[in-house]
Amino acid sequence: MDHNEKVLYLSSYGEVTKDARMVRKYMHLRNSGLLYESLFPIGDKKHPDIYYDEFDYMWKGVLPSGERMQGDLRSIAWHFVGKDIRYRYSVDGQDKKTRMFEKVVQEAVETPECFSVEGFADDYSKQEYEYLQRLTEALRRNRAVGLT
Repeated sequence: MDHNEKVLYLSSYGEVTKDARMVRKYMHLRNSGLLYESLFPIGDKKHPDIYYDEFDYMWKGVLPSGERMQGDLRSIAWHFVGKDIRYRYSVDGQDKKTRMFEKVVQEAVETPECFSVEGFADDYSKQEYEYLQRLTEALRRNRAVGLT
């Protein structure tokens, strides 16, 4: 690559055009783990605590302790705030829990006759709770008359 050739690359910090020398410097900083510190020094008011790195296609974050993490967004957010989201429900009287609302909906659709969120209202927003109640009622009604 010629030193005068312009290279276009994208990052989560915006679209940037640099010459080949700057791209090599960028790659060195990125590979050595110094890129984040050079772009966003700790204590900088603009420094994001959790961000998506489009170059590596993954979520990254800096915890309040200064520890750096990378991986899925839920895991980084959990470490950042020290608390995770959970949804409790019961099927056939057996209590279950999951971290994904979609899993709760799947259980409600698969087993509406024995699915319940009674007693776990504090795990759900008002809208989610009403949604699950209406969904299971409608599915029970339809299955009782043989519509499904």
